[in-house]
Amino acid sequence: PRLPSPQTPFAAGGEAPATMHNSSVFLGLLPTISVAQHPEYGKNAQSEYVSFSSADAQQRVHVLYAKPMGPSRGTVLLLHGAAFSADTWNSIGSLDTLSSVGYTTIALDLPGYGKYLSGRERQTQEAKDVFLSDFLGAIRGTALDGGLDKVVVVAASMSGSYANPFVTSQSQRVAAYVTVAAVLDQASLKVSTVPSVPTLIMWGEFDRSFVRRVPFYKALFPLNDEVVIPRAPHPCYLANPKLFHSLIIELLSGSQPPAATTRKLGVRAVFAKRT
Repeated sequence: PRLPSPQTPFAAGGEAPATMHNSSVFLGLLPTISVAQHPEYGKNAQSEYVSFSSADAQQRVHVLYAKPMGPSRGTVLLLHGAAFSADTWNSIGSLDTLSSVGYTTIALDLPGYGKYLSGRERQTQEAKDVFLSDFLGAIRGTALDGGLDKVVVVAASMSGSYANPFVTSQSQRVAAYVTVAAVLDQASLKVSTVPSVPTLIMWGEFDRSFVRRVPFYKALFPLNDEVVIPRAPHPCYLANPKLFHSLIIELLSGSQPPAATTRKLGVRAVFAKRT
């Protein structure tokens, strides 16, 4: 299928009717979890710097990561939005939660954002296009390596400008893609379809602007499912971390945690052993 005609679905501003799509999972209201109520979150995370060459420039990128106790079942990359950082994922328990079920979990501090732990200069789109591929090449064979050829990419908001070019151009390296109200770049809109990547499209009930992007994501990634997080804003994972994590775990393993959704997700990550 062809993508819908581009009408700036990637724009941050603007509003659209908050209609729910028939194929969406509209989840029952669950209690919001406050990070402050969970001081144990983030206890297993480790800090590291990864140096590598990318887009003809030397990068020194800060990451937080957590390893599983036993053999790794794969790698999950967590990419933050413009107003956040790697520590956002750590604070809501993402690294501990996902590593506890067997996955090497890495949260990157993207250059030019957060506390500038990866530098103050923001990257051009051309640099973003190759950033994740070069990063994954740099960590291969290190303590951050999850051991499999394919990774799961979780991209929130702004970080879609990093994730979408990687997922669309190197789909053979992607076990699954989770777009959390992520932006769409112009180049990705020119791609017809990426049929092989299981994709979970997620956004908050109160995030009215992202609704306009959903048809574009569905056309770009036809192997998809949708979830609307109830009573949640643009960074919907902050409103209900427990629900957010349960959905990611279901995507990774195919098992449905108790009281996770009204029905099972229609997509599942497909990992590949390294040859």
